[in-house]
Amino acid sequence: PLKLEGELLQYHPNGELKSKSVYRNNQLVSNENWLSNGSKYIDSVFYSVDVEPEYQMGDEFFKSFLISKLEQSKIDLTQIQDEVIIGWVVMEDGTLDGIITTKGKSRQLNEYLVNTITELPGTWTTAKLDGQTVRYYMSIPLNFIQRQANFQEIELTPGGVMHYNKY
Repeated sequence: PLKLEGELLQYHPNGELKSKSVYRNNQLVSNENWLSNGSKYIDSVFYSVDVEPEYQMGDEFFKSFLISKLEQSKIDLTQIQDEVIIGWVVMEDGTLDGIITTKGKSRQLNEYLVNTITELPGTWTTAKLDGQTVRYYMSIPLNFIQRQANFQEIELTPGGVMHYNKY
């Protein structure tokens, strides 16, 4: 089995430092994070926890809010064929911070999705690790298939992964 102890460095595909993590006895103690452009991101973010955060207004509201916002956008979604990955950090108080797109070709769509998640009403239950509230990074992939725009299906799987299909 993998045994983590001490400092671990991770890099973005472009060679920029992504994170510097400190482990003790196979447990993440702290980390510093940077975006692929070299700018600082939120520190002490956990990617694996005992209890994952949940959106307090529920998955169905989350889906319907996202669908509604996409329908209201002035973006011609019928011309987009892309997978967009949007991520955020659920902070210790249940609010969101650090909302970013980590994958996606359309700058306009990426910015729109960041703004949409920023406007999401309500809060999240907090993540727990060893009984302590911690910051937690989560992301969802949204798949846009170049076809007729019809926002009928979004599947939210455990762990915060969203599959979005247009028919």
